[in-house]
Amino acid sequence: MKISNMLQFTEKHRYCVFRDFAISPLQQKMLTSVYQPMIGGLAVSFYLTLYGMLPPDKAGYSSLEQQRKLFLHLDLEQGERGRAALLELASKLEAVGLLQTMRRQDPFEEDYMYEYLLYMPLSPNEFFQTDHLIWLLHDRVGKHMLNTIREELWSPEPKWYQDRKCEDITSAFFDLFRISPYTADTEMEQMMQEAAVSQATISRDSHAEDTSKYTLDQILLGIPHFMENRKYIEALDQKPEQLFLLNFVAAKYDLDLADLRYVLDSSKLFDEKGVLHKQRLEEEAKLIYLQREKRSDRRAILAGRKDELIAQDVDISDEKLTLMHQVQEQYMLDIPPLLQSQYNDPHRYNLHLRNLPYTKVLELHFPGGVTPDVREAFLELNSLYKLPDEVINVLMHFISVEGKLWERFPIKNLATDMIGKQKVNSFESAVEYIRNRIRTRQQAEASAREASARAKNRSRTTGVRTGGAAKNQQKPQIPIVKPSGGMSNKPTEQELEEMRKLARKLDEKFK
Repeated sequence: MKISNMLQFTEKHRYCVFRDFAISPLQQKMLTSVYQPMIGGLAVSFYLTLYGMLPPDKAGYSSLEQQRKLFLHLDLEQGERGRAALLELASKLEAVGLLQTMRRQDPFEEDYMYEYLLYMPLSPNEFFQTDHLIWLLHDRVGKHMLNTIREELWSPEPKWYQDRKCEDITSAFFDLFRISPYTADTEMEQMMQEAAVSQATISRDSHAEDTSKYTLDQILLGIPHFMENRKYIEALDQKPEQLFLLNFVAAKYDLDLADLRYVLDSSKLFDEKGVLHKQRLEEEAKLIYLQREKRSDRRAILAGRKDELIAQDVDISDEKLTLMHQVQEQYMLDIPPLLQSQYNDPHRYNLHLRNLPYTKVLELHFPGGVTPDVREAFLELNSLYKLPDEVINVLMHFISVEGKLWERFPIKNLATDMIGKQKVNSFESAVEYIRNRIRTRQQAEASAREASARAKNRSRTTGVRTGGAAKNQQKPQIPIVKPSGGMSNKPTEQELEEMRKLARKLDEKFK
């Protein structure tokens, strides 16, 4: 919880609690065995105190109470030290994803009230897939205790089950049930509409407001008169380019009006002349974006709302297209095969690459939800490498077209090469860069094919030439010693007589 003025968070301020779940025995064990070693027993007691503001068999909002009730339940000192302790407890719950705190302004009294949104503890499967929570628990209890807790909470899949083939034989709703036709019922429709509106207001994943249409009046409506930055915000009426920057950052990081007002309340956001600091604005918005995405990734995918949000974000009317920065014909890029189902007009696709925040384009490539590693990799390119959004969008296009890996290190290597080889700081220069990369790859492949073909032809020609020469070439002439003409090979009579004598002696000897 971020409170700049402790007088805005006292025992007299009112609060309410919202929850839409009930704690099961497994979640109770997660709180005591997993969360309590990380954040402490008093923080878990604060969570259970807020949970108890509603009956266990009921969901929704609790009644408004003064925060003095929380101080009494937790045995905290009513004063500055107790407020600081309660802020620390709330911050710990927020850091591990169990709590979200909203501050609302009472327009009549110009005072604040607080809304505590409770989230259910993660299941063992979800928890042990979250790296930063695992390492925090590891630092608190050690490796051996961590393994013991995991074995107590999670039963692995049997070995005999892993080798069996399986098929889904689940029955669908309309296989068993049929909805009968009904007549118009105004009361029923009004009740369903109220429930839908209420759910939309409390859901942090559904942004009812169009972040590209925030007017200055809408922003000022929820900002109290005593806010330090209000005079600078009112002056934005004469600075349309800075108001456009606010809307761009709000769309980039999915900020609703409450989030945007919270960011505008940050210190050092405006200089003495009332000029808005873009870097500071993006840093504050980025923190809200990361905190919300890490907490809601799993829930958004399970609820099936990502596709709806993406469809709303990229649905830009023709009137807005005319207000965007146009793309010249020579810098037009073809639509990647994976996005051809979402785009049928190359001009519209290039306008989105040129003008949309990179977070929106990234969601187009990941309709099921962006993985944390990929999100943090591109966030690093934008915040640390200072790559503009349109350059990052072109980089995503290159990764999709060339079939590159959507992983942290390949993405950073591409960005490093882009920055190191040439100064890429605009849409046009990024297009030239990826075209040079593709042209270089194609030339290298063509050269490799030509070299391979030449090698094959050379080996074939060499073989034929060697075979023909072998037929025409004679054997080497080796000189042979021949007997002289005066010598005769026939033995004389004397030699024959000596050989006969020798033969007779041998016969007698062996007899």
